[in-house]
Amino acid sequence: MFYPVFKSVDISRFSSLFGYDGFEKSHPYSTLSVMLLKKDELSACDALLENGFHLEVELEPKIDLTPYGFNERIFRCAVFLDAERISEIEGLADSYEQSPLKILASSVSNYFSRCEFSLLGKSFSPLNPLIMGIINLTPDSFYSRSRAISAKEALIKAEEMIEAGVDIIDVGGQSTRPGSDEVDLNEELERTIPVIKELTRIFKVPVSIDTYRVEVAEAAIEAGASIINDVFALRKPGMLEFAAKSNLPVVVMHLKGDSPKTMQENPHYVDTVSEISAFFNEIISRFKENGGKEENIILDPGIGFGKRYEDNLTILANLQAFKASGLPILLGHSRKSFIGQALDGLGPEDRLFGTIASGAIGVFMGASILRVHDVIEARHAAKIASEIRKFSVDA
Repeated sequence: MFYPVFKSVDISRFSSLFGYDGFEKSHPYSTLSVMLLKKDELSACDALLENGFHLEVELEPKIDLTPYGFNERIFRCAVFLDAERISEIEGLADSYEQSPLKILASSVSNYFSRCEFSLLGKSFSPLNPLIMGIINLTPDSFYSRSRAISAKEALIKAEEMIEAGVDIIDVGGQSTRPGSDEVDLNEELERTIPVIKELTRIFKVPVSIDTYRVEVAEAAIEAGASIINDVFALRKPGMLEFAAKSNLPVVVMHLKGDSPKTMQENPHYVDTVSEISAFFNEIISRFKENGGKEENIILDPGIGFGKRYEDNLTILANLQAFKASGLPILLGHSRKSFIGQALDGLGPEDRLFGTIASGAIGVFMGASILRVHDVIEARHAAKIASEIRKFSVDA
């Protein structure tokens, strides 16, 4: 479990964005960490109170994970830290048995560090973000220029991406745009597997398979794919066990709703960042229980997947909160509808500049991987953002 951490908090702004009531108007603290606690973990709050920390604890659990298939309701505890006391958290955690305190300590440490991450045996810095290029082997993906209707067309797109400096090529066989229908399993296999075989035979760049079906993931890995990208975060039958056993990197994405077809039907959050974090905590825990290595997980907060306009902007504006996990963050923002909504209704074909802007902000906020349609533009934007970030006193 990890906790979102925030710096230089404006209490009134925080309360309105994250659904807290009853906060005092001001605190002389520079940092706020939101602990996400199950009922049997609330004793961690007593340890903090006994040692003079200022807390705000909910009396009733506000985050309900039952819609995701998890039998959990989560309390939020806001812990205020002044700069001098941040270092005390680690010592306090060593003095008590409660695991939440130990995780709070590591979360604060992760948040304030530039955590390197490993992918397929290589180490990477978040100051050198990776670019994942999208190839949709579908006739109905929301951005027409990402589509490839044949293996030949997919190979041409892949070669163009490689020349532009792509780090990973992401191949998908069914659209997950809002309102899309599920594709038959055999159709998804026929679309993806021959292309993956050719991509991995001809090119050296890693290939990820964008699927939530264990049958497709297994066949894709046999064909040469080396990353699993799952919009359902391993919640479909058999996928969790298979991904854990594969010992390969896996992107787990937050999606609220039963399917892409219905995910945009009135999604609601009390606290977008904490609910997504609590969701990730459960997935990480189950992945580890099934023998998976935590360092194989890449987190994707799922912009556009069961999110309102304001949820997407909240995620992007507070992306650094997910750094508390110590895991790499993938940002899938490219040409999505929140950009069009911000730009007075522009369609996907006209959202390039908005994509560049939001991608640069994402990198500055801590994204380790950008999943994009436009590789060279994303690489340039990421490079500028990461160069500026090197000079930030808060980075």
